[in-house]
Amino acid sequence: MALPEAAYPALLADPAPVVSVSTTDPGVSPSGASLVIPLEASGLVEVREEADRTALDVGELALIRIHLRSRLGVALPLVHVVSALAGLEPAGQPRVTGADLAAIERGGAELVLTALPPAGSEVVVELPVRAVAGRSSAAAEARSSGGWGLTAPAVVASAATRPAGCGCGTGSGPGIVALALLALALRRRARPAT
Repeated sequence: MALPEAAYPALLADPAPVVSVSTTDPGVSPSGASLVIPLEASGLVEVREEADRTALDVGELALIRIHLRSRLGVALPLVHVVSALAGLEPAGQPRVTGADLAAIERGGAELVLTALPPAGSEVVVELPVRAVAGRSSAAAEARSSGGWGLTAPAVVASAATRPAGCGCGTGSGPGIVALALLALALRRRARPAT
């Protein structure tokens, strides 16, 4: 079954879309069936997160920027931008550029955009945060008004096990580990033989 892009906003707004099929063949019983469709929409929006500081002591402030870009040619209404925070809490009013803000929830850790614009536009959310634990991390995700994930789920390590600083979702991870391993290898190579 092919669905045009124009159908995506309505489909993603439904928390449990159902498709009904039927036949006029008298030999088939029952003649109709309804199927609940679990949607996989996690690749429809690109999310990237960055922070203006990489390490925070308790009580210190940082600004997290969440960049969102749709891969669809149509706008998606009432998209939720959710920040998963470990060892951090919102510390002021979030600011959104590139889209209108419909609602602020969970103290600023969840925002509802009036609509996420189609591909070619970028939405930037700026969220001030305060460290409430010695170790902190953050990640972001986008969800449709029906609750379907438009990005990969935001996952943060617990504040007790994560190194200090902002983990920054999809923009961090293996790249930092690779750089550290490269630096270690270069350091070993530069040592004189004994």
